[in-house]
Amino acid sequence: SVSTLNRTCQQQAGQAAKNLVQERLLLEIKRRLIYTTEPLESMAYTLGFKDPAYFSRFFRKLEQMTLSEYRKAQYGRMDTQLP
Repeated sequence: SVSTLNRTCQQQAGQAAKNLVQERLLLEIKRRLIYTTEPLESMAYTLGFKDPAYFSRFFRKLEQMTLSEYRKAQYGRMDTQLP
């Protein structure tokens, strides 16, 4: 049941199951933004979002920046780290 899953997640990880899933999904989005040039719409569908607009809102709500801003910022960081 949902309550059993949440209780187990809370005991083992200190978070609700929903938060763990969101955290893992956010990590995968960031990985793809940094290491691929995959179009955002394609990325949304690949990661299970039925609506690319919701995908964008999901990311912005958690990161306080757009997907494109994050990708651009990471490219900028990578440029400054090159020898």
